[in-house]
Amino acid sequence: MLPAAVARARELHRVGALYPWRTIAGPEASAYFPAGTAQVHIDGDIVLALRRYVEATGDVELLWEGGADVVFECARFYAGYGSVGLDGRFHLHTVTGPDEYTALIDDNHYTNKLVRETFLYAAELAGELALLDPDRFAGVKARTGVTDEEVARWFELAPLVHLPVDDRLGVTKQDASFLSKPEWPWDEVPQDRYPLLLNYHYLDIYRHQVLKQADVLLAHTLLPHDVPRWQLRRDVAYYAPRTTHDSSLSACTHAIAFAELGDLETAARFFDATARIDLDDTHGNADHGVHVAAMGGTYLGLVDGFAGLKVEGGRMSLRPRLPARWSRLAFRLNWRGARVLVDVTRATTTYRHLAGGPLELLHRGRLVALAPGETVTLPTGPELRGVVFDLDGVITDTAELHYQAWQELADHLGVPFDRQRNEALKGVDRMRSLQLILEGSGLVLTEAELHELAERKNRRYVELLGRLGPSDVLPGVRELLGELEAAGVAVALGSASRNAPTVLSRLGLAGRFAAVVDPALVFRGKPEPETFERAAHALGLLTDECVGVEDAAAGVEAVVGAGMAAVGVGSEATLGAAHLVVPDASSLTLARLREAHARAFPR
Repeated sequence: MLPAAVARARELHRVGALYPWRTIAGPEASAYFPAGTAQVHIDGDIVLALRRYVEATGDVELLWEGGADVVFECARFYAGYGSVGLDGRFHLHTVTGPDEYTALIDDNHYTNKLVRETFLYAAELAGELALLDPDRFAGVKARTGVTDEEVARWFELAPLVHLPVDDRLGVTKQDASFLSKPEWPWDEVPQDRYPLLLNYHYLDIYRHQVLKQADVLLAHTLLPHDVPRWQLRRDVAYYAPRTTHDSSLSACTHAIAFAELGDLETAARFFDATARIDLDDTHGNADHGVHVAAMGGTYLGLVDGFAGLKVEGGRMSLRPRLPARWSRLAFRLNWRGARVLVDVTRATTTYRHLAGGPLELLHRGRLVALAPGETVTLPTGPELRGVVFDLDGVITDTAELHYQAWQELADHLGVPFDRQRNEALKGVDRMRSLQLILEGSGLVLTEAELHELAERKNRRYVELLGRLGPSDVLPGVRELLGELEAAGVAVALGSASRNAPTVLSRLGLAGRFAAVVDPALVFRGKPEPETFERAAHALGLLTDECVGVEDAAAGVEAVVGAGMAAVGVGSEATLGAAHLVVPDASSLTLARLREAHARAFPR
């Protein structure tokens, strides 16, 4: 005989299949279906919550007693609601995501990402339960009707779920049409007309780029494992200014996102907005009751945001960081029966085992093993673990070769060019350099012609590289690389040059760099930070654990924007934005790099 809870769940599912998005009694739960029934992401929210609960507690019995049924039925629902299109991707049409100012659209990113995770968890769960207790799992299959073919289909659909990034803007698409809509007329709408849903017709709101609450950013903060820093940064920069925060659930998500990017003061302002929503009655409706979800958001802002809590490899992973006006953050966590006190100050983070069995966690990627009753104290701030070098002017000086190749091209085109104009090309990628050379020339060229000219310059540059050899490594560089290797500090190259591997090879340095960023993968080159963000990612490090070394102002701007400590090689007047400037590469030592890192991240 089925447990009563499972029998009831089956009955509710039967009723729900006949009358979607209903209360237990049957009437429509939402009076306005675009903001209610169409929010099919809620099935995925429940699956994610269940998965996190089981992950944190190890309560597998919940899965046997109906939890697995919920997961399988949600996966089954999504497989039927969506479809594979002519492009071979799995799409969900006519949905509403968390942003209720955008309704009945296709391929909402948040919804699609929850769908993908539901498919993956359902397939994974089926395999795990079958191994754990085959006989008991046979009972689950019998009552749900789940077949091996159905499970295989979920696994097949997961990687097909459509999660596009816009080619033009480089931002994650909130949905299929959001980025093509006109902007909301921010300057024309007075502050007293917010929240918009109380003052404007829904069709006015729906046809503009305006968000009630975090949507893409909510997906990124709840499921951060495949969101690199460069994507989060671009998406925050795009969507945060277009969000009204008319929902009490929005500010906490932004607090977490800004904390992850290292903008702790902005994160703290969003945290305050969440924590004080009822204390200050900022939404003007505290007389209706407290905002319980915002209370949960306050906790998430503290723990997921400022403490940097994630789950990695089945362990809790923390990366604590405090805004300037905070001196301490302390809270307790339960994980698989063990209870631990996390006590963060600006200088140190202490983990105190309070109850339960032994516990392993990660502090800034380092394994911490806590025996019952044990206390471990570690530095709160980042340690220097990686260095990312630019190439030209730092490792070697190929600037003269670049200049010669550009000068020959400019002469061919009849365009004025000299060494002064060449200075503006430092740290800039090939196509952007060509555009700067052509500015004011009056030449009108097609895209194909521009690419041919860039290739012509590159062919000449590669010819000139034939002169390069090991003796062209700048003084002090080999010694510094040896010092870093001896200290266990990882090294990467973050250059805009697509010929960087060739240059390193000719210099005899190819084996000294653990990672070399491929500029072809970078959406926008320097001064955008992506090159340095990718370098840290390739080293398996956080950007605040790295120092970037650059000789160009655009490069220094990119390093700082990546959340790294910046060292400039050259003139203080040009590179003053760096945390430390040295006159030449021979002045670089591990001690000076550590000095720059300490300036960037004081304790």
